[in-house]
Amino acid sequence: MVDNKCHCGKIKLTTTSRKAEQYKEIFEGVNNLREYMPLNYSWRYSPEVKSEYLKTEFQDTSFKLVDIPHTVEREQYSYNNYEDKPILCCYRKMFILPKEFEGRRIILHFEGVMSGAAVFVNGTKAATHVGGYTPFSCDITEYLAEDDNLIAVVVDSSFCTEAVGGEAGFGGIYREVWLEATDEVYIKDVFVKILKNGHSWKLDVSGEINSEIEINYKMYIAEGKKHIATKYFKYTGSKFSYSWELPVSVEEWSIDSPKLYKFIIKLGSGDEKSFNIGFRTVEASPEGILLGGTPVKINGVSRVQSFPYIGVAAPQVMDENDADLIKRLGFNAVRCMYGAHSEHFINRCDQIGILVFEEMSGYGYVGDGDARGQKLENLREMIVRDRNHPSVFMWGTRIRGSYDSDSFYRETAELAASLDGTRPTAGVRDFKMSSMQEDVYCFDDTSGENSRPVLQSRTSVTGGKAPYIVCSHPFAAFSSSSYSKEDAKIKHALRHALLLDAVNADRSIAGSFIPHLSDSGTNGNSAYEDNMSHNGITNAFRERKLASFVYESQRDDTVVMEIASYMSAGDFAEQPPESVYVFTNCDRIDLFRDDSFVKSFFPDRKKFPNLSHAPVLIDDLSGDSFANAEKLSPEDAKVIKEYLLWYAGDEAKLKVQKKAKTAAVLNKCEIDDTRLFELYEKHFSKDTPHSYRFEGIKNGEIVAVGKRSAARKKSLNILVERSKLFHSDSYDLAEIKLMAIDQNGNKLSYCFDGVSVKCDGSIEIAGPELFSLVGGSRVFYVRTKGGKGEAKIHLKTESLGYYLIDLTVERFSKDTLALPDGEEEEGNESPAASEEPEEEKIVVTSIFEDEDDDDSY
Repeated sequence: MVDNKCHCGKIKLTTTSRKAEQYKEIFEGVNNLREYMPLNYSWRYSPEVKSEYLKTEFQDTSFKLVDIPHTVEREQYSYNNYEDKPILCCYRKMFILPKEFEGRRIILHFEGVMSGAAVFVNGTKAATHVGGYTPFSCDITEYLAEDDNLIAVVVDSSFCTEAVGGEAGFGGIYREVWLEATDEVYIKDVFVKILKNGHSWKLDVSGEINSEIEINYKMYIAEGKKHIATKYFKYTGSKFSYSWELPVSVEEWSIDSPKLYKFIIKLGSGDEKSFNIGFRTVEASPEGILLGGTPVKINGVSRVQSFPYIGVAAPQVMDENDADLIKRLGFNAVRCMYGAHSEHFINRCDQIGILVFEEMSGYGYVGDGDARGQKLENLREMIVRDRNHPSVFMWGTRIRGSYDSDSFYRETAELAASLDGTRPTAGVRDFKMSSMQEDVYCFDDTSGENSRPVLQSRTSVTGGKAPYIVCSHPFAAFSSSSYSKEDAKIKHALRHALLLDAVNADRSIAGSFIPHLSDSGTNGNSAYEDNMSHNGITNAFRERKLASFVYESQRDDTVVMEIASYMSAGDFAEQPPESVYVFTNCDRIDLFRDDSFVKSFFPDRKKFPNLSHAPVLIDDLSGDSFANAEKLSPEDAKVIKEYLLWYAGDEAKLKVQKKAKTAAVLNKCEIDDTRLFELYEKHFSKDTPHSYRFEGIKNGEIVAVGKRSAARKKSLNILVERSKLFHSDSYDLAEIKLMAIDQNGNKLSYCFDGVSVKCDGSIEIAGPELFSLVGGSRVFYVRTKGGKGEAKIHLKTESLGYYLIDLTVERFSKDTLALPDGEEEEGNESPAASEEPEEEKIVVTSIFEDEDDDDSY
């Protein structure tokens, strides 16, 4: 037996000359897994607080009945006023402890309360917490009664408190709540520090239990249901640590192959903890960010965790959908703005291979004294919660938008290093030559804009060779909404293409995080008239804008072809467009006008030389059709065509003396002003519609087809996310996307039909039941409400018909936090990075579609 002094002070580690078989005897028959009791349903909510609300005998039947996640006030699509919401409010929950919880320690967990909370159990204060982005828990064993028990939570839901900071939105208990029953001795925390040693891996495992006793530990690595490595050790003291040279080879976690393994640690007394881990290294160097020793250009997007009508109170599926969307758009990284995002989101990033940059909470305000202490505590909570996630590659240890505060930011960087040390730190600022306490200089580049974005050099910003990431740029922060004119949508997309090209061109830049994944609400002190920021690449409902296809088109594992114009004359002041961009990863685009071949067009490498797949510029929509129809030579047709496009229907220009070359050609072809006007009306006038077909060619084959022509028919396309909803530890929610389309499947951007929605069965609308399409489309949400079985959505529109959508609700209790010994977690096998979700068949019945029938309804 050898005693080694560990980092915890006087506690000593007993390493093994003892045989593994002797340890196995200790663990035989011990399987006292933790029990979990979700507490997400049937809370009573009051928008005010009185002292009697904290007492068990108070009758709260007049309070509103709510489920968790919950926000204190329903978010609107726009024009939110966050200053008029309830500030101090109260939640109450009565429960009876299950029989199987008797004789065990009972831990109460809150995943997130925005922004501060005081928790009372049967009238006694059990915990307080400040900070809306990080979880907290408390042992409530001593406060519990045998029968009815009360949890009362006083919530400070104020926006952007000095102590915390944060994004605009309404607060509340907006993440899950649950009880956990443990053994008398239980594991409080575990950190698995993963280090590479040549071609093998070492795990520095450390953690804490709630006792000072000597106890036996067993830890093992599982791949699916198979245990591939096991280790036993004994330790004395509340804090333990052990270094384990892994005796087996494992697959590295990467963006393209996000391989996950299960780590399980178990006490000889029976308690255990388990979670997913990934084997990878990450570091910052002058070359940039190195993942597994290889430089990775960060192609990231900034995310804000809010949605229309549900605000920040999003159930698990919404966070997972955001991660899937980010991956589908071709990004390899995400910036979690304002603070730690839901662990559901981080888990999904682990599974599908997205790098996560997590920032400490706050904006602008550093403060002093207690405020700084609170920010350090919230930073500690964030790192402790997420340091076992392989997707997290960088800790944000600086408050976004703040001034230099060297002593404080030395503290934050040192705290991150002491808690983890395997990841670089970073800080986002909006000025150059900032004092740097972190490993990576992140910069909101506010330089001027020209026809192309101006990116400042790394040395001019950092003054040295520090890794440098651009986190925002005004060139991309351009407002474009679902109902903007087409030229604004195109301008928004082209700005993103130019910015991405510029980032790719500068090898000294480690990457970028564009603003933003989605539109979001502001606090009202902004330039946006509707209190919404519209510079996302999707709208607040995550409906895609044209700019999102700039990024998706850089992928090689799927076909992308998005035509950047509907070819609608009404969107252009003087004439139809004579050129159009196509955002695509195809080798070329073949264009047909009125079923006649125009010509082939190729990626615009002159304007976008640094994109893997440059947009295709189609700068001739008529080709030789004009020459052929009028029996002109190609040379003469070119001159006349250029003149007609310049003339653009302005008859006054006909009176202007023509250039000599044009006049000579017109005289030669015997074309006077009257004939010239007729030619314009026939071939180029916006009043003469044409049909266009775009064929995307890749490797010599047609892989995509798009059509544009005058809208002759309108219908409603309904996309339902899933046919089954699962009412489990918390409620489930599904998106229903509506889009008015023409006969070619193109969105009718000027359709604003009214829509009314009703539900039958155990679902309800999460938001208003009456709304309109916005820019030709709209998303609404339905959520489960407790029952099970068949459910229907009745959807009536102003002129697009009446529909029935059939869904099914299943109800069950699933343990989302721990699994029985040896069981494999569903979805633990990571999908391939390029894997797309299978399309599910949803039963949507159109009762009628004709407008006359609709009027009679």
